[in-house]
Amino acid sequence: MVHSKPEYAESTKLLTFSQLKKLEKIDAKKEREAKLIELAKEGLRGGSEILGRALEGTITGPVILALGLTATYPGWSKVVGAGAAEITKDIANAWKNQILPEIQQLPGPQGTTGVVIGTGDYSFTVSGFYGVPITTIHYTTAAERDAGLVQWKHDAGFLVNLYIYRIHNP
Repeated sequence: MVHSKPEYAESTKLLTFSQLKKLEKIDAKKEREAKLIELAKEGLRGGSEILGRALEGTITGPVILALGLTATYPGWSKVVGAGAAEITKDIANAWKNQILPEIQQLPGPQGTTGVVIGTGDYSFTVSGFYGVPITTIHYTTAAERDAGLVQWKHDAGFLVNLYIYRIHNP
């Protein structure tokens, strides 16, 4: 923005160099503030989009809601804590008593080793809590089995350490 003339039309007086510098500083400050406001708007927009998507989840939604209520209203901490303790107890008892959710339509015959997939002499078994077998996957060679186990662990992600792995050779 050029400030060679004052804003009021009836004056024909030109600005001095120092007045022009002051006005340029004011313009630069206003421009910086406008950029910061735009950045804040984008941050709020992105954050609200992330929060909205997280609240849509069947697990993440209630967890975020409970944490938000606890942080906003400290009186909720006892209610949320008691609820979390009951849920944890029920899940632990279900695993302990081997009451597992049924997983429908998985390939392979059901056996005492969970879901059996593939054929071959080389296999590995994945077990959950208390050694309850989840699946046994068979391969024709040891190299295929080892690659399959590496892929399975990679796919398990951060939950990889919750499982027990047993390798079977002929």
